[in-house]
Order: sequence, then structure tokens, then C-alpha cells
Amino acid sequence: KKLNTRKAEQVLLALQAELIDMVINDLNYDHPGDSDARACDIAIRTFSDLTVKLSEECCQIIEEKSTVGAEVEEKENTSKNSNGSDDEDNDEVASAKTFLRLIPEAVRKKVVDTGAILQAIAEQEEDLPPHLHLGTTEIDDKAITAEKGNDNNNDNDIKKEATPSSKIQFRDLLTWDADPNIPDPGQTVSLRKYDPIDMLLIKERAKTREEAVDALRLCDQMCLLLGNQSHCVKNPKFLIVALIEHIFVQVIQTPKPRKVAWMDPRATKRAEEMKKRRAERTLKEAKEKVNRATEFHAFYKGGGHATARRQLQIAQKELTEAQEKAREILGVDENGKPALSTTAAAAASGQVEGLNKGKDCEERLYNEECYWDKPIQYELQVEVLLTLQRLMEQFAAASMSIRANRAFDSMCMVIPGLITCIADAVLRRLADDHASPFIGVLLGINAKDGKRLGFPGFGLSMGGFVEQIETMEVHTPELSVAATSVLDYFSSPDQQR
Repeated sequence: KKLNTRKAEQVLLALQAELIDMVINDLNYDHPGDSDARACDIAIRTFSDLTVKLSEECCQIIEEKSTVGAEVEEKENTSKNSNGSDDEDNDEVASAKTFLRLIPEAVRKKVVDTGAILQAIAEQEEDLPPHLHLGTTEIDDKAITAEKGNDNNNDNDIKKEATPSSKIQFRDLLTWDADPNIPDPGQTVSLRKYDPIDMLLIKERAKTREEAVDALRLCDQMCLLLGNQSHCVKNPKFLIVALIEHIFVQVIQTPKPRKVAWMDPRATKRAEEMKKRRAERTLKEAKEKVNRATEFHAFYKGGGHATARRQLQIAQKELTEAQEKAREILGVDENGKPALSTTAAAAASGQVEGLNKGKDCEERLYNEECYWDKPIQYELQVEVLLTLQRLMEQFAAASMSIRANRAFDSMCMVIPGLITCIADAVLRRLADDHASPFIGVLLGINAKDGKRLGFPGFGLSMGGFVEQIETMEVHTPELSVAATSVLDYFSSPDQQR
């Protein structure tokens, strides 16, 4: 705090000199990068500027004090304090002269050395390491002479025993540079040229099966272009989801529900009897399971074992479900008496007219025309199924890349349901040229001669689709209609075999 400005600047100069010494020491062991080299250059420039500034101030002090001293010598009468002030002035002049004599030259040497090192590093000029003498007995006289120069040393001083090469080959070598760690990004892949995507090629509504198949082909092609051109198409996953939703909800017709085509009255009677026998067998198995669980429960002294209690509870629950299903199929109530049929119950409550309207509506829906029921060729079946598979993969991948919400969850439920409806409708048509045995088993007939097999065929159940879609948010009317179409299709008699 008691230092004046000039002395404080001298202290700052001393600190900068120490920093320059540290920089010179670091440069002897490690080469700086571009930014570090610029920082070193700025440091030596600042160091030089401060030295020049202090040197000019010292010169000015010397000139001022010399002029004042000449005037004081002419005066004979001075005050008592004049001697003290003269001593202070003399000390200040002496320190200024000492600064000018020592500091600028030392600063110049540091700056020149540092600049030379930075220049050599920038020009990649490095001193070569000393020669290695790998001989095991004596050093070659010629090599020693070439190293020492043409001096007048004696031959005895030139020749000397050599040290084994294993002890000296790495002694004088310095590690100047470390190899940079440049990551290898692999083979460069050039971005492909943009292939235009024209979604207006898809018709607003497919009125025939040929137009529906063309819409599926175009949708598959555009999804591939959108997925492989993310470098020039923004938000490709959103576009893929929106395109597939538009195709299956608004462009392509959902297959209509159908009755079982070959079910005559006798076959219907046999199917009903088979269903009753299956219900009775399930009920019998549930009762036997309850009896075994009861015996196991009693064996452990009235329920002391947790496993016995749990098995008994599960068996009782299965028995209750089997009894309810058997009563519904057999048409009896809880007391075993014949229960009223659906028509009789509706008549008793005065709802026969509404029930008849519902049946009439179902009959009209079963008899509506649908272009998915037309005759089909085997190659078209395979193409449509493969296209539906690719579109389902595209939709699944794109939907996984979008943040989920309740409205989007309903779309993720309905679109796979629509794709499943179309695939099932295509699979339930025997090809005219080459009928697939799998389709014959699915329909319960022989694919070669069309004869009935010993079972009515197979259908798809809705599973948990009904419970999930019942509570999901559907914000668009067309998506709500599409969900209803899926429910109608999988609730048809053709699926409930």
C-alpha cells in the first residue's frame, strides 16, 4: 500500500518476468497449440511494453533530477531539510540508473529467446538428437573426429572405450512431440441426392381393390423415401405416422364383417353341440381342480399353509367363471332351469322392436359389398401381405420416436387393428391359381378339393382391444369410425367360430 505507482509497476514487471521464465521452461518440454502460441506472443508483447514504459519514466526522472540539482548547487543558503531531500533524490536517480543498466537488457534477452523458441516451433525446426554409437568395443575414430571437429587433440584423447549400446541408445533422446490422437470416423458416406416425394399421387378415396393396392404401394415407397432422406426432410417420423394414418383411415376401405360362408343348418347345429360339450368339459375340469385344492387345503389342517390357500382361491375363481360361461352356453340359470333366450327376455321387457332393428342392421352390414371379398391371385396375396408388414414396421418404428400422449395412444391402437383387418380379409380368400394350405386350415376346408375338414376353422379374438379402446381419447371422428369398424369386423360370426 505504501508503494508509489512506479514501484508497483516494477513489482508487476518482476512477476511478469517470473511468468516468462515459466513459459520458457514449458516450451522446452511441450509444444503449444495455435491458441497457446498466441497467448505466449501476447505475454511477451505485454512484458516488452511495460519495460519500455518504465524505462522512459526512469529516463525522465534522471533528466528532471539533474536539472534540479544544477540549480540547487548555485544556491548557498539552503534549509536544514535540504540534505534529506537531496539524499532521497540521489537514491531515486541511482535506482533509475540501475534499472536502465540491468533490466532492459535482461528483458530483451528473455523476449528474444522466447520469440526464437516460438518461431522454431511454428516453422517446425527442431534440433536433431546426438549421434548414436552402437558399437560394443571402440568408437570409430572417423566418427569421433567428425563430431569433435578438426582440433589439435592427441590420439590418446580421441580413442576411448565405448559403452554397451543397450545402455546409451535411449539416453540422449527427448520426447519433443506426442502423436495427436485423431479419431477415425470410419468410411465417409456422401449424402444422397434428394428424391422428390409427391404425396398428392395418392387418391383421396380408393373405390376399387386395385386403387387400394396402388395406395399401399405408394405409401410404402414414400415411407422409405421419408425415412432415408432425413438430411433434407424435417420431422420424417411425424410424416410417416400421418401418412399411414391417412391411408388406412381415410383412403382404404375397412373390410366388412361377414358370416361364415359354408355354415348350413346342420353344421350350425353341430357347432352348437360342440360348443356345449366344450363348456361342460371345462366346467367338469374346474370342479375337479376345486376338489383337489380343497383336499390339499384340508391336508394342512384347515389352511395353515399359504400355498394351499392361494391354490384354493384360484381354483374357486376359475370354477365361478366356468359356471357362468357354461350357463350362458347351455341356456340355464343358477338353479339349472332353462333360462329365457335373448328374444324372450326382450319380449318380456317390451324391447322386441329394438332387437329386431339391431338384427336388421347386422344383416345389412353383413350383406354390404366390399372389394376385399373379390377373387384374388396368389401373387397379389403375397404382395399385399408383405406390403402390410413393411408398413406396420414403419409405423412401429416411427411411433416409438414420437413422444407419447393419450390421444396418440388411441392412434397406436387403431392403426394396427386396421392393418390386421385387411390382412385377415386377404387371408380368408382362397387364391384362384394356387390355393395356400394355410388358408385352407384357417377356413376349415381342404385347399385342394374344397371339402370340409373336421373343425370349423379359426378366427381372431379382440382380446384386450375392447377394454383399452373404450377408455382412450379419440379426438377425430374418422378415427372413431375406424375403431368401430375394427370392433364390427372382429365381432362378426366369421371370427367367432
